[in-house]
Amino acid sequence: MDKKVLYALLGGAAVVGAAIVYFATNKEKVEDEGDMEDDLANLGEPQFEASGMLKFEYFLKIFQICSFYGKNQFRLKKKEFIR
Repeated sequence: MDKKVLYALLGGAAVVGAAIVYFATNKEKVEDEGDMEDDLANLGEPQFEASGMLKFEYFLKIFQICSFYGKNQFRLKKKEFIR
């Protein structure tokens, strides 16, 4: 087989493989805004320390939930902006 044909086939296979990987890893996952409110409601009543501050564990759970949904919202808005 000619080297040019071989290189063309390898290049085509690389492009097709890259497209498959791109679409497999970038499946858009739509999150409802109500999900964040449900997750926060599942935490229960706020837990306070004696000083009146939120307990660190409770604050950490709130922070993790807000960070997760914030990152998803940023990712979705970024995709809309790029298109």
